[in-house]
Amino acid sequence: MGRLANTLARRRRPADGPAYGPTFTLNDLLYGDGNDPNDMISDPEADAGPVVLGLTFEVLVPLYFHSVRWFRSSTANTATEARLWDWNDDSVLETVVATEPRPSRGMVDAPLVTPRLLPANTLYTVSYLATNGNYAATTNYWTGGPYTYGGQIRIADGGSVMNGSYIYSGNHNYPNQAFQNSHYYLDFSVSLA
Repeated sequence: MGRLANTLARRRRPADGPAYGPTFTLNDLLYGDGNDPNDMISDPEADAGPVVLGLTFEVLVPLYFHSVRWFRSSTANTATEARLWDWNDDSVLETVVATEPRPSRGMVDAPLVTPRLLPANTLYTVSYLATNGNYAATTNYWTGGPYTYGGQIRIADGGSVMNGSYIYSGNHNYPNQAFQNSHYYLDFSVSLA
């Protein structure tokens, strides 16, 4: 019986890599499957200069990382590039570009060409470069954490792991400053490994 199960598993796996399970997003875990933060976000922040906005999270179980997502609060937010960083050494793991068409208001998706395996018990940061500001934000959103979602992802608050991370820069540098545990409505899609 074990041999049959192994044979079936091999048949379902594509020849070029592992079979990926259903994807889910941080937004699914935060707001419920299929809900959109569009209803909760009002006007964009008035910052008009270039700024990199980030979110740091810990993977509690092995996950495949599929895309970086962020909320586009207005047509003035022309961001197209996002990154996945290793939190421990600020190194860039992936740089991705948003798919077209981007909504005038709503979630923008920047998929990886090939999903990346993220080992358990590891910290990562996702970020996007808002080239002319106009980003969505809620201050003190992550205060009181850490918050664990679905037993798979933990969002930290305070200590050596900061959220509400940003850096004013026209280049896509690591967001190493923090402002009041702000939520910049960064999101990502993953699947169980």
